[in-house]
Amino acid sequence: MCIASSDDTAKIMRTGLRIQPRDILITGHPKTDNLLNHKSPANSEIQNFFSKNVDFQFEKIIYVAPTFRDDPTFSIFSPYFSFDEATLCDFLEKIEAVIIFRFHPSDKHHLLKRKTFISPRFFADYEFALDPYLLLRSASVLITDYSSLYSDFLLFDRPIVFSNFDHEQYLKETELYSEYNSVTPGPKASNWKELQQHLEEILIKENDQFKDQRSLLTDKFYKFKDSGACQ
Repeated sequence: MCIASSDDTAKIMRTGLRIQPRDILITGHPKTDNLLNHKSPANSEIQNFFSKNVDFQFEKIIYVAPTFRDDPTFSIFSPYFSFDEATLCDFLEKIEAVIIFRFHPSDKHHLLKRKTFISPRFFADYEFALDPYLLLRSASVLITDYSSLYSDFLLFDRPIVFSNFDHEQYLKETELYSEYNSVTPGPKASNWKELQQHLEEILIKENDQFKDQRSLLTDKFYKFKDSGACQ
């Protein structure tokens, strides 16, 4: 017996896992309860982390969570994708933000070849010291490519930017359950320059063009939007 968060996600489970409809219950997920339980300690783990590592004030957390990659040569920090720490640092200072990268636990090429940063506004959680779901609760914006983590972030109705830097190549190597653009309610960026432009639109101009699309997709992914899945 399996559980799903909606009829639509149950269909994906039936296709991907070859499960009979009678073996799926539409209840929601326990992790959703934790995300939406506002009575739990308010991000104390995140606050403690930054209080130990940051000696300046900031208002926003930009959370970058790429998906697992089989290709050991792929790096989101590649100059090919226009990564420029100094330029991005200037932007983070302007909006009083920090950016934290958290890679997939199986993404060994990123974990072994650790990127080091000069700016104190950049963090990479290589040791997995932080709960990824607590980071979701704290993040002002989520940046991801193909990670399903964004579906959890939908519950907070905050902006998502999709960093599909190698989109065509990724689709050649990986089969998706749905048509990409139909289930990704956010602007797409093919490099860091475009990504920063989208962040400026969202965080400076406060232009959230995908709010309605997020709402529609949240309704599609979640039959229940409360913290009662375990009840």
